[in-house]
Amino acid sequence: MLLAEKDEIIKAVMAEGEELSKKQAVQEGVIKKMRAKLKEAEVEAQRLASRLQVEETRVLSIQEVSTFHPPFFALWPCGCLPALASRYTRVRVV
Repeated sequence: MLLAEKDEIIKAVMAEGEELSKKQAVQEGVIKKMRAKLKEAEVEAQRLASRLQVEETRVLSIQEVSTFHPPFFALWPCGCLPALASRYTRVRVV
């Protein structure tokens, strides 16, 4: 009788081990997918940070141009607006 009880215990432990092994495999798959998503998110964040830096530089350069070249009508007290001045008065800061 003692031998039959040991066999039952061994079978129960083996079954439990198989269940745990399957659960571990599923969890490892989930972890692998999450790491892949994290990597994609990091790459996207780097791409967006780079794009943001480019756009900020662009905005600063536009602001510098608009402050460096004042509208020509401000230079002529008579209010006359030469043909070239209209080109510069359309510069807008975004």
